[in-house]
Amino acid sequence: MSYFKLFFEVLKAHKINVILPLSIVIIFSVVMVNSITNSVSEYNPDIYVVDNDNTELSKSLIEEIDKYANIKEYHGNEDIEEEFMKSFIMLYIEIPAGFEDNFNEYKNTETSRFKSNNKIIIKSIENSKARILIKEKIDNFLNSKLNNTKLENNDFLKLEISSAINTDDTSAKISAINFAAYGVLYGIPSVIGTFFMKIRKKNIKDRYSCAPVSNKQYLLQVIIASIFVTVIFSLIVSIFIMNVLFSMPFGTVWLLNFANILLMAILGLGLGLIYGMILNNMEALTGMSTGISLALAFLGGLFVPIEIFSDSMRKIAVFTPAYWYETLNNALNSGSNNITTNTILTSYGMECVFIIIVFILVAIVNRKKQQAK
Repeated sequence: MSYFKLFFEVLKAHKINVILPLSIVIIFSVVMVNSITNSVSEYNPDIYVVDNDNTELSKSLIEEIDKYANIKEYHGNEDIEEEFMKSFIMLYIEIPAGFEDNFNEYKNTETSRFKSNNKIIIKSIENSKARILIKEKIDNFLNSKLNNTKLENNDFLKLEISSAINTDDTSAKISAINFAAYGVLYGIPSVIGTFFMKIRKKNIKDRYSCAPVSNKQYLLQVIIASIFVTVIFSLIVSIFIMNVLFSMPFGTVWLLNFANILLMAILGLGLGLIYGMILNNMEALTGMSTGISLALAFLGGLFVPIEIFSDSMRKIAVFTPAYWYETLNNALNSGSNNITTNTILTSYGMECVFIIIVFILVAIVNRKKQQAK
């Protein structure tokens, strides 16, 4: 029997370690999406709005913002950064003087989309979900004015990348894809760790010690099997969340999201190798897989919005792979058109750095295990 076949025989014998992680991702994704979708209209972040233009357009814009946010009185002497840190407010929005005149000049051009990025001052902590929501509402409102279309008709929003985004389920989509990262960080180490922990058992070693398979062939077969399982697991999670739950068509956005999930799965593959080399029983494997995946998810902001983190916790989050995963997830699925190649490459690059670090640890652990024999 080849080691490739043995890989799947071991997983078949311990199929609960494969089925359980997938079941958790699927069940909790559905529950999470339903919960967020049902409550999204009730999300009213506390914000400051300063109107320095005081025109009909600026007043109408504030009325629109007020539908989706709880506008607080700004006295001018508040420390905005401190307010963000304490989570007293989520956003500071300033409409500059001359805003309506600027808008009217823009309206006379041939451009069919008003870019509010440099026209309205919006301050928030990095990766704020409140910013994503309110910025989207501002852009929808202003472009409806620019194109003389109904506000509920978003056909004029020709997003450069995220053309599949539906504004009604943006928050649910971001949260579900965040959960996909937890799913692979928990599931893949459990699957991979199961095989390598079992293959270390003496009876299996003895049984295959006389097999006509060289060490090189053994490594090649195991690597191929591990990568195959990692890709298939990631594909199932991606298709379920992006296609089944949100009907996202296959395209650029889908592929970028899948690549983001797959990088987390490869990181999970490395963790699974470590678990399989150092642990001796299934209870320890389950405990470590659960504990480390939850720690990475919470510290990186996958479960809890980074905007409610303290300043020190935000600094810690930057040093987790989940933070960079979430950064790209927000950029890809927020409905914003300001995503850049630099954002994509930076996030992917930082995730690859963590993958390299984990596989260096794999090599170190493996060497120590070999030296101990």
